[in-house]
Amino acid sequence: MATDSDNSQVLAGQEYQRVGTPGGIPVLVHHGLVAGSAIAPWAAEAAAARGIELIGVAITVGSGWSTIRR
Repeated sequence: MATDSDNSQVLAGQEYQRVGTPGGIPVLVHHGLVAGSAIAPWAAEAAAARGIELIGVAITVGSGWSTIRR
């Protein structure tokens, strides 16, 4: 179970992080703020307790570790 809210990864220039139950029911999360893909530790723990894997994404290009494409 991963609950670390600072485990961001980058795939094809897009920042994301996965927390909760690895391989659990996937739920895409975007909170609408410029905090990148950050997911609160309490949300990760609640997801893990329910067999859910939260996938947080930084939709805003250039926020967090996402690459700005020009």
